[in-house]
Amino acid sequence: WCVSFRGEAIVVALLGIDLLSALVTRLQDRFRNHVGTVLPSLIDRLGDSKDQVRDQDQILLLKIMEQAATPQVRVYTHPTGGAFLG
Repeated sequence: WCVSFRGEAIVVALLGIDLLSALVTRLQDRFRNHVGTVLPSLIDRLGDSKDQVRDQDQILLLKIMEQAATPQVRVYTHPTGGAFLG
C-alpha cells in the first residue's frame, strides 16, 4: 500500500506542476496576480525527495519569474548626448 501511494504521490505532484505551467502559459501577465498564492507551495516542492519533481518545479519557477517580471526598459544614449528608450 505505501509503495503504491508513494508512486501515486509523485504523479499527483508532477500533474499539479504541469497544470500550473499550463496556467502560466495561458494567463501570461494575468498570472502575476496569483503568484503569491502558489509560490509557497512551489518553494516547498523544491525540497521534494524526488529529483523529477524538484527539476520540474524549478523549471516552473523560472517560467513564472519570466512571465511575472516587470519588463525591462533599455535606455540608449546617442553619441550627441541625447537618450532614447528602446
